[in-house]
Amino acid sequence: MEESADVRESRRLLHRALTAFQVDADLPTARREFEAAFKLWRKVLDSHPEFGARRDCIHVGRCRAGVSAVLKQLDEPFPKDFVLQSCDRRAEHEF
Repeated sequence: MEESADVRESRRLLHRALTAFQVDADLPTARREFEAAFKLWRKVLDSHPEFGARRDCIHVGRCRAGVSAVLKQLDEPFPKDFVLQSCDRRAEHEF
């Protein structure tokens, strides 16, 4: 299946978030980019459940670790209502 614009944009946002965190040490930008990417992934998964495959969920799970580290450094808790909770549960079985 061809990737939609939302899939490409969510992956671009995840890449920008990881770069902001790991390369630039720009925590506020990393947080914003992660949040935007995860919201867009939720939209993609709701529209195209086939993107909930393990490979995609594992990638999102690894990015979740990144946002978790960002929030920890900002002294903020990880949200209890994480928008990709279902994908998160799948990914944790792979680590």
